[in-house]
Amino acid sequence: MGALLALRRLAAPAVALTFLLLLVAPGAYATTTWLAPVEGTFPVAGPKHDAGSGGYGVNPRDLAIDRALLEYVSTHGPGSRWALLTVASDTAAPLMLLGLNAGALGGYSGTDPALDGRGLARLVSGGEARYVLLGGEYSLRGGNRATVAVLRACRELAPSEWRSPVGFPFGLVLFDCAGRERQLAAE
Repeated sequence: MGALLALRRLAAPAVALTFLLLLVAPGAYATTTWLAPVEGTFPVAGPKHDAGSGGYGVNPRDLAIDRALLEYVSTHGPGSRWALLTVASDTAAPLMLLGLNAGALGGYSGTDPALDGRGLARLVSGGEARYVLLGGEYSLRGGNRATVAVLRACRELAPSEWRSPVGFPFGLVLFDCAGRERQLAAE
């Protein structure tokens, strides 16, 4: 009888301990993503994940470009909500992993019509956004109306202005939209 009573008293702590132990393995497995953030749509977790050169899942050249963009944008009056907007989310992803408040004008593929020139003009006039990076993943799809507005209204910054480590950063073009609200809204 005493043994049965002892087993009954230990049942709740044993279930709780088992539950916690069952959370440890998947939790540890999932936290490996923090060791090496990746560029791309699907984050990879687990002990077999390769951090890639540079530690962020991107090659050293692209990492240097991302760091130059981050340094320039964050020290030259970025928007309060979006330090940098890109065409598609794949271009924004590595910058987010580096700690920059970045977003996409056209969603995943760059063509989502969620934002147009007027919407971007409102963000710029409210101080919520200033810099837009065109190019990168899916840029050949043409973007959306906000992309067209940026091309027509905003000032292109030469790679040397933002200290790109390469003269032509693989189709990436940085634009400053400050003071161009009227032109953006006309699109």
